[in-house]
Amino acid sequence: MDSYIYLDQNTLSDLRERKLKESEDEGLRKIREFCCKDGIRLVYSETHLQEIAQIPKEEYRQEHIELLSELRAAYITPITTELNGKDPNLVWLDFLNNENDNEISGINKVVTTFDRFNRKFSGLPIEESFEELNSQLKAALEEMLENAEQELNNLDPSELLESEAEAIKEAQAKMADQLEAGSKISAIDLGSQQELGPKPLRDLKKLKALQLESLPEGLVINAIDELFISENSAFNWSDYFDDTIHNQIARCYSLMNWAGYYADDFTSTRKKKDRFRASNNDLMHVRNAAGATLLISKDVAFIRKAKACYAHLGVNTVVGNASEVANYL
Repeated sequence: MDSYIYLDQNTLSDLRERKLKESEDEGLRKIREFCCKDGIRLVYSETHLQEIAQIPKEEYRQEHIELLSELRAAYITPITTELNGKDPNLVWLDFLNNENDNEISGINKVVTTFDRFNRKFSGLPIEESFEELNSQLKAALEEMLENAEQELNNLDPSELLESEAEAIKEAQAKMADQLEAGSKISAIDLGSQQELGPKPLRDLKKLKALQLESLPEGLVINAIDELFISENSAFNWSDYFDDTIHNQIARCYSLMNWAGYYADDFTSTRKKKDRFRASNNDLMHVRNAAGATLLISKDVAFIRKAKACYAHLGVNTVVGNASEVANYL
């Protein structure tokens, strides 16, 4: 049975030959050697590709892809989570083509608008009001669905099998329903006096009294949950997160960040540092690594939150830095 190793982006970057020569971390060298053994598979995700795409220099982007290829890395297919052993160079080209398609179809506009909404809710300085963002989101959704609908309408029915034609009719009906639902999305109303971001939660005396960072990792989520429910008795998490492991990891990781447990500085607006995006990418890495044998990072806060998530949800993935995990191998 194969063992699967998942690295966060910084650790993956450090395994490049050029970086290894500059490093004195023997754990990293052992991890790289271990990834080349039979029965061991390095796995990577769409989050890695998105972060690689953000690297300004083409030479460095290609170094990452070549590293994945050299280590015979397997791709975690989005949505299905199935492993794909296709050459990472080809996966990268597919990713770039898909990003271009998403831009043309309007998907990226929806994602960008929703991202601005989340940033505003998190307390970042977004100029638009929630009402303006709501209007932009509705317009972006409408454009995306109309583009998809046009693509379906352009298909020649005479060239389709009967089952395919029926599937297209069903898709068109669903799009009509989605267009109607999208037009009814209402703007969030928090009132002009409501302070946005995590500060109001972190300022709660009851939360501070929990001393979260001194608790055993397996108790952290329960402690925050119990406090949250006591302060919001009518709130139900299941209204916002279904019970899949991946969505529950997202809930737990976000909750810890907002409660200040080894929190990312996701509200930081330092120039040239998009900490909000970086924090979301970290969350996605913890989600994607569920089911892997090992998750490796050098970020202490990331490791603590990943351990707390997995302990709470019964995920068996071992988490640590390269030196710690090298001793585990």
